[in-house]
Amino acid sequence: MRAGLSPFLRETFIVILALVASGCTSIKLVDTWKDGSYAKLPIQKILIVMTAEDERSRRLAEDSVVTAFRVANVEAVAGYTLLPGAVQINEETIAKAIAGKGFDVVLITSHENTETTSVYVPGEVRTEVVGAPNYGGRAGWGRYNRREYRTIEQPGYYREDKVVTLDTNLYETKAGNLIWSARSQSQNPQSVADLVDPLATELIKHLTLDGFL
Repeated sequence: MRAGLSPFLRETFIVILALVASGCTSIKLVDTWKDGSYAKLPIQKILIVMTAEDERSRRLAEDSVVTAFRVANVEAVAGYTLLPGAVQINEETIAKAIAGKGFDVVLITSHENTETTSVYVPGEVRTEVVGAPNYGGRAGWGRYNRREYRTIEQPGYYREDKVVTLDTNLYETKAGNLIWSARSQSQNPQSVADLVDPLATELIKHLTLDGFL
Protein backbone atom coordinates (compact mmCIF):
# COMPACT_ATOMS: atom_id res chain seq x y z
CA MET A 1 0.00 0.00 0.00
CA ARG A 2 1.23 3.50 -0.78
CA ALA A 3 0.73 6.91 0.75
CA GLY A 4 -2.95 7.13 -0.18
CA LEU A 5 -3.80 6.23 3.42
CA SER A 6 -1.80 8.84 5.29
CA PRO A 7 -4.22 11.80 5.20
CA PHE A 8 -6.81 9.64 6.90
CA LEU A 9 -4.58 8.16 9.61
CA ARG A 10 -3.79 11.13 11.78
CA GLU A 11 -3.99 10.59 15.51
CA THR A 12 -7.74 10.62 16.01
CA PHE A 13 -10.00 8.67 18.30
CA ILE A 14 -13.53 7.35 18.51
CA VAL A 15 -15.14 9.27 21.36
CA ILE A 16 -17.36 7.12 23.57
CA LEU A 17 -19.89 9.37 25.29
CA ALA A 18 -21.70 9.14 28.63
CA LEU A 19 -24.71 11.41 28.24
CA VAL A 20 -26.82 13.25 30.74
CA ALA A 21 -29.50 13.66 28.11
CA SER A 22 -32.23 11.08 27.66
CA GLY A 23 -32.40 11.24 23.86
CA CYS A 24 -32.22 8.06 21.82
CA THR A 25 -29.35 7.15 19.53
CA SER A 26 -29.70 7.79 15.81
CA ILE A 27 -27.23 7.64 12.92
CA LYS A 28 -27.06 8.80 9.34
CA LEU A 29 -24.45 8.57 6.60
CA VAL A 30 -23.62 11.78 4.76
CA ASP A 31 -21.21 12.74 1.99
CA THR A 32 -20.75 9.23 0.62
CA TRP A 33 -18.44 8.78 -2.36
CA LYS A 34 -17.35 5.80 -4.45
CA ASP A 35 -14.82 5.04 -7.17
CA GLY A 36 -16.95 3.66 -9.96
CA SER A 37 -13.90 2.26 -11.75
CA TYR A 38 -13.08 -0.30 -9.06
CA ALA A 39 -13.96 -3.63 -10.63
CA LYS A 40 -12.81 -6.35 -8.23
CA LEU A 41 -16.28 -6.99 -6.86
CA PRO A 42 -17.89 -8.17 -4.74
CA ILE A 43 -15.48 -7.74 -1.85
CA GLN A 44 -14.44 -11.11 -0.43
CA LYS A 45 -12.11 -10.29 2.45
CA ILE A 46 -11.86 -7.10 4.48
CA LEU A 47 -9.69 -5.82 7.33
CA ILE A 48 -11.57 -3.66 9.85
CA VAL A 49 -9.61 -0.92 11.64
CA MET A 50 -11.32 1.34 14.19
CA THR A 51 -9.12 3.97 15.81
CA ALA A 52 -10.07 4.37 19.48
CA GLU A 53 -9.00 6.07 22.68
CA ASP A 54 -8.14 2.77 24.37
CA GLU A 55 -7.53 -0.84 23.40
CA ARG A 56 -10.72 -2.15 24.99
CA SER A 57 -12.92 0.29 23.05
CA ARG A 58 -11.07 -0.52 19.85
CA ARG A 59 -11.56 -4.26 20.29
CA LEU A 60 -15.25 -3.88 21.08
CA ALA A 61 -15.75 -1.64 18.05
CA GLU A 62 -13.81 -3.83 15.61
CA ASP A 63 -15.46 -7.03 16.84
CA SER A 64 -18.90 -5.48 16.37
CA VAL A 65 -18.21 -4.40 12.79
CA VAL A 66 -16.53 -7.72 11.96
CA THR A 67 -19.58 -9.64 13.20
CA ALA A 68 -21.89 -7.53 11.03
CA PHE A 69 -19.80 -8.14 7.90
CA ARG A 70 -19.63 -11.87 8.59
CA VAL A 71 -23.41 -11.99 8.89
CA ALA A 72 -23.44 -10.34 5.46
CA ASN A 73 -21.27 -13.24 4.18
CA VAL A 74 -18.07 -11.21 3.91
CA GLU A 75 -14.88 -12.58 5.44
CA ALA A 76 -13.85 -9.88 7.90
CA VAL A 77 -10.88 -9.68 10.28
CA ALA A 78 -10.48 -7.33 13.25
CA GLY A 79 -7.50 -5.02 12.92
CA TYR A 80 -6.27 -5.61 16.47
CA THR A 81 -5.50 -9.24 15.61
CA LEU A 82 -2.87 -8.12 13.09
CA LEU A 83 -2.14 -4.63 14.43
CA PRO A 84 -2.16 -4.78 18.25
CA GLY A 85 -2.29 -1.64 20.36
CA ALA A 86 1.47 -1.20 20.54
CA VAL A 87 1.76 -1.00 16.74
CA GLN A 88 1.38 2.40 15.12
CA ILE A 89 -1.34 2.28 12.49
CA ASN A 90 -0.17 3.74 9.19
CA GLU A 91 0.14 2.69 5.56
CA GLU A 92 3.43 0.86 6.13
CA THR A 93 2.30 -1.18 9.13
CA ILE A 94 -1.00 -2.05 7.47
CA ALA A 95 0.74 -3.13 4.26
CA LYS A 96 3.09 -5.35 6.25
CA ALA A 97 0.27 -6.85 8.33
CA ILE A 98 -1.90 -7.82 5.35
CA ALA A 99 0.86 -9.00 2.98
CA GLY A 100 0.05 -12.39 1.52
CA LYS A 101 -3.20 -12.78 3.49
CA GLY A 102 -5.63 -12.28 0.62
CA PHE A 103 -7.34 -9.08 1.73
CA ASP A 104 -9.22 -7.19 -0.97
CA VAL A 105 -9.77 -4.03 1.04
CA VAL A 106 -9.07 -2.26 4.33
CA LEU A 107 -11.81 -0.27 6.05
CA ILE A 108 -10.66 2.44 8.47
CA THR A 109 -12.94 4.49 10.71
CA SER A 110 -11.67 7.47 12.71
CA HIS A 111 -13.17 10.29 14.74
CA GLU A 112 -13.63 13.63 12.98
CA ASN A 113 -15.61 15.80 15.34
CA THR A 114 -17.96 15.93 18.33
CA GLU A 115 -20.47 18.74 18.71
CA THR A 116 -22.60 19.52 21.73
CA THR A 117 -25.75 21.62 21.43
CA SER A 118 -28.40 22.68 23.91
CA VAL A 119 -31.94 22.16 22.67
CA TYR A 120 -34.87 23.81 24.45
CA VAL A 121 -37.83 21.50 24.96
CA PRO A 122 -40.97 23.61 25.52
CA GLY A 123 -43.13 22.97 28.53
CA GLU A 124 -46.75 21.91 28.40
CA VAL A 125 -49.93 22.18 30.39
CA ARG A 126 -52.46 19.35 30.30
CA THR A 127 -55.62 18.38 32.13
CA GLU A 128 -56.26 14.85 33.37
CA VAL A 129 -59.37 13.18 34.72
CA VAL A 130 -58.74 11.80 38.21
CA GLY A 131 -62.30 10.83 39.16
CA ALA A 132 -64.55 8.39 37.32
CA PRO A 133 -68.36 8.59 37.17
CA ASN A 134 -70.36 6.39 39.52
CA TYR A 135 -72.99 4.54 37.53
CA GLY A 136 -74.91 3.22 40.51
CA GLY A 137 -74.54 2.21 44.11
CA ARG A 138 -75.20 4.29 47.15
CA ALA A 139 -74.21 7.58 45.50
CA GLY A 140 -76.93 7.15 42.92
CA TRP A 141 -77.17 8.53 39.41
CA GLY A 142 -76.58 12.05 40.60
CA ARG A 143 -72.80 11.61 40.13
CA TYR A 144 -73.11 10.42 36.54
CA ASN A 145 -71.68 13.63 35.05
CA ARG A 146 -69.47 14.60 37.97
CA ARG A 147 -65.75 14.14 37.32
CA GLU A 148 -62.67 15.41 39.05
CA TYR A 149 -59.88 17.03 37.09
CA ARG A 150 -56.37 18.19 37.77
CA THR A 151 -54.03 20.40 35.80
CA ILE A 152 -50.46 19.21 35.31
CA GLU A 153 -47.77 21.65 34.31
CA GLN A 154 -44.55 20.37 32.75
CA PRO A 155 -41.93 23.13 32.73
CA GLY A 156 -39.64 23.61 29.77
CA TYR A 157 -36.06 22.44 29.98
CA TYR A 158 -32.81 22.33 28.07
CA ARG A 159 -31.60 19.01 26.68
CA GLU A 160 -27.98 18.44 25.77
CA ASP A 161 -27.52 16.72 22.42
CA LYS A 162 -24.15 15.40 21.27
CA VAL A 163 -23.37 14.46 17.68
CA VAL A 164 -20.30 12.35 16.93
CA THR A 165 -18.99 12.55 13.37
CA LEU A 166 -16.84 9.68 12.09
CA ASP A 167 -14.94 9.26 8.82
CA THR A 168 -14.98 5.82 7.22
CA ASN A 169 -12.69 5.10 4.28
CA LEU A 170 -12.31 1.97 2.20
CA TYR A 171 -8.99 1.26 0.47
CA GLU A 172 -8.12 -1.42 -2.04
CA THR A 173 -4.97 -3.29 -1.08
CA LYS A 174 -3.17 -3.58 -4.42
CA ALA A 175 -2.18 0.10 -4.68
CA GLY A 176 -3.71 1.58 -1.52
CA ASN A 177 -6.22 3.71 -3.41
CA LEU A 178 -9.35 5.09 -1.80
CA ILE A 179 -12.39 3.45 -3.41
CA TRP A 180 -15.25 4.40 -1.07
CA SER A 181 -15.76 6.98 1.66
CA ALA A 182 -18.52 8.15 3.98
CA ARG A 183 -19.05 10.48 6.88
CA SER A 184 -21.44 9.31 9.59
CA GLN A 185 -23.16 11.29 12.32
CA SER A 186 -24.39 9.57 15.48
CA GLN A 187 -26.67 11.42 17.86
CA ASN A 188 -26.47 10.76 21.59
CA PRO A 189 -24.54 7.46 21.67
CA GLN A 190 -24.16 6.24 25.24
CA SER A 191 -21.86 3.26 24.72
CA VAL A 192 -19.55 1.58 22.23
CA ALA A 193 -22.47 -0.51 20.99
CA ASP A 194 -24.69 2.57 20.56
CA LEU A 195 -22.02 4.17 18.40
CA VAL A 196 -20.74 1.22 16.37
CA ASP A 197 -23.61 -1.25 15.92
CA PRO A 198 -25.80 1.19 13.93
CA LEU A 199 -22.71 2.32 12.02
CA ALA A 200 -21.94 -1.24 10.93
CA THR A 201 -25.51 -1.70 9.73
CA GLU A 202 -25.41 1.53 7.72
CA LEU A 203 -21.99 0.75 6.21
CA ILE A 204 -23.11 -2.64 5.00
CA LYS A 205 -26.36 -1.24 3.61
CA HIS A 206 -24.63 1.51 1.64
CA LEU A 207 -21.74 -0.66 0.48
CA THR A 208 -24.30 -3.16 -0.82
CA LEU A 209 -26.29 -0.44 -2.60
CA ASP A 210 -23.07 0.87 -4.15
CA GLY A 211 -22.19 -2.60 -5.45
CA PHE A 212 -19.21 -3.41 -3.24
CA LEU A 213 -20.88 -6.28 -1.40
